[in-house]
Amino acid sequence: MYIFGFAMSIYLSPGGRLVIEMSYNKDDGLDHTKHIKKMNLHLYSAEEMKKIFTESGFSDIAIDYYRGFWIPFKGYVVPRGMIVKAIKRTGWHTCK
Repeated sequence: MYIFGFAMSIYLSPGGRLVIEMSYNKDDGLDHTKHIKKMNLHLYSAEEMKKIFTESGFSDIAIDYYRGFWIPFKGYVVPRGMIVKAIKRTGWHTCK
């Protein structure tokens, strides 16, 4: 994910806005152990996302959550999704 944050900072102009939606995350309250092992996933918390994007040259980082939807025969598919919003800092350069 650090590479992703860095890559987005290269492609966005200063002041550019980034929005990411994560259906599953560390803060959603579910045990994802089975899926993490099966699909080699890594889930991120709000604090980890803030750190990644701060270190990648973004500011005004906001984390919002939304309540998931429910399918009667499956249960909650997305119990608590996360939306991360950030703005690329002006004057931040990828080459230091």
